[in-house]
Amino acid sequence: MINIHKEVVSCGFDVDPSNGRLDLWCKEGVMLLNTALTVVEGEAGIHCNLWKNFTRLLLSYIQPEVGLLWGNHAIDYASYFKETVCTSHPSPLGAYKPVGNYPAFLGSRCFHQVNKILQKNKTRVYWNTVEKTFEPMDPNELKKLKD
Repeated sequence: MINIHKEVVSCGFDVDPSNGRLDLWCKEGVMLLNTALTVVEGEAGIHCNLWKNFTRLLLSYIQPEVGLLWGNHAIDYASYFKETVCTSHPSPLGAYKPVGNYPAFLGSRCFHQVNKILQKNKTRVYWNTVEKTFEPMDPNELKKLKD
């Protein structure tokens, strides 16, 4: 989560590093999906083959527009998306290393890249991990900004 928070901040969004909440992304239409939904502690990727058919069927069914794919296991599913942004995995072991032709997660501006794709359809994701409440601006302050 630390590296994800760093990259979100580098793209100009707000995070609350005291928690790992990403549920605000879901409200923005983001679906979070690991390539394996179970794991054996200390044996990363060992269950990927168990979940491969499920993941393929799910992605075929929902036909996602944009995929933000982190690491080799995720990049293997690129063909299920209309457009992709791919980087290395954000884990401490991979966040600084490119993967194949794709950049390292940290410094990739991947959240910004997704928004560049989405802007073609006049939309975007607010990648904040903290809820903000906005108070209406004082009309006199608004007038000053316009002048």
